[in-house]
Amino acid sequence: MHLQTGNFRASSVPPEKKFLVDIKAIYLSFLIQVMVSNWSGAEEFVDAKVMHYQENQGRMRIIAPSFLYKKEYTPDFSIQIDGIYNSISGATPTGAPPVPMYTTQTITEQTPVTVSSPSGSFTAYNDDDDDDDGDDDDDRRRGYNGRAAATPVSSPAVAQPSTGQTSSGASQSSTRTTTVPAGTSIPMQDVTDTRVGLNANVTRRISKAHTLSASGYFSTENDYQSTGLSLQDNVSFNEKNTIVSFGGAYAYDTIDIVSEESSETKQTADALLGLIQYINPRTIFSANLVAGNVSGYITDQYKVVELNNELVRENRPDSKNKLIGYTGLTKRISSLDGTAESSYRYYTDSFGIDSHTLTFAWFQDVGRSLILRPAVRFYQQSEADFYDIRFTGTPEYYSSDYRVSSMATMSYGLKAVWVISGRIRLDVAYDRYEMESSDGKTDPGMYPAANVVTIGGRICF
Repeated sequence: MHLQTGNFRASSVPPEKKFLVDIKAIYLSFLIQVMVSNWSGAEEFVDAKVMHYQENQGRMRIIAPSFLYKKEYTPDFSIQIDGIYNSISGATPTGAPPVPMYTTQTITEQTPVTVSSPSGSFTAYNDDDDDDDGDDDDDRRRGYNGRAAATPVSSPAVAQPSTGQTSSGASQSSTRTTTVPAGTSIPMQDVTDTRVGLNANVTRRISKAHTLSASGYFSTENDYQSTGLSLQDNVSFNEKNTIVSFGGAYAYDTIDIVSEESSETKQTADALLGLIQYINPRTIFSANLVAGNVSGYITDQYKVVELNNELVRENRPDSKNKLIGYTGLTKRISSLDGTAESSYRYYTDSFGIDSHTLTFAWFQDVGRSLILRPAVRFYQQSEADFYDIRFTGTPEYYSSDYRVSSMATMSYGLKAVWVISGRIRLDVAYDRYEMESSDGKTDPGMYPAANVVTIGGRICF
């Protein structure tokens, strides 16, 4: 990973900054898998896609081409290979608190001039204030000076002494330059990186009721490598209207610590219990439960925090337990020539983060060759126990990464699928991604908004 220093410096923190894009890659992979499940009739096909992700204000940009190849050798045996490439560039927050910004402003002021007369002195004011709350204020506006027994002025700008002599220029203008607040600036780091990921899957039906699926994957970045294995058994019964899945996955990651010229490791283990129920030919219900543990180096080496007025690297716990629950419903509505998909996902972990995700999509048939899919997704999460915008004292764990703050996001978009023939189709999608703080303390500028455009197609053999 090649990075450039941004607008913050700290001797205890390396000048590099990393942007983790795994969630985007997972999201893209999920879209591919959904497409495969919806178009699984072909015995052999190739999918190709390109995703362009661009955050506002010139922040992160990701260009991600991907492919998927699947071949069914027999009804009982198939293989699948998919890969993705990420080109990453732009800027992302370092985690340091926002820096106050100031601007200079020129102010013109009217200053009073004291005029002498035989009967004493008085002060003339050029005051345009409409306030009339009390007698003292009213006297000042008229230029009355009780101690000098002066005659009130007849005009705010011109004083008339009792001697009959006229004194002009009783007020004068002056200018001064002052500094005023002008918002805040979010400390950023420039980022460039590439990522390559490859996954291979083999599915084999070993009996009338059992279908085994095994997969392995490899992913690499300049300072991050990940390998993993998974195994799943799909058990069908009730005349194949009910499928229960049992599975497990294990991942081993190696992280190169740039500032220390050393490496750390991270291990992830997950267990899956899933259900697919065909309620009728037009309705499918699905649910799954995933329990997992992450241990090792979970800290983001490029994120910093302000601790006792100094910038230091963040420090997260070295172990996390997680639990994910998911339910989904797909229903075909023939009278509308459409299909509705809805889902709810709940996530909780030992970091103190709880999240809720609601998704709804509608697949509308337009004639025989066009499908339109509007979709919307709502997401809300609580903050991690160790999150804050700055820290004092001697806390054990601390992070100012906005991704573990309390926040809410919404994404919405439209996808179009054009079926050119029984073997070829094209698709294009646009999604808008918006995020905001919900904790009342994190600067809104930390949270990006993004546009996502995806173009792809499939060829069946």
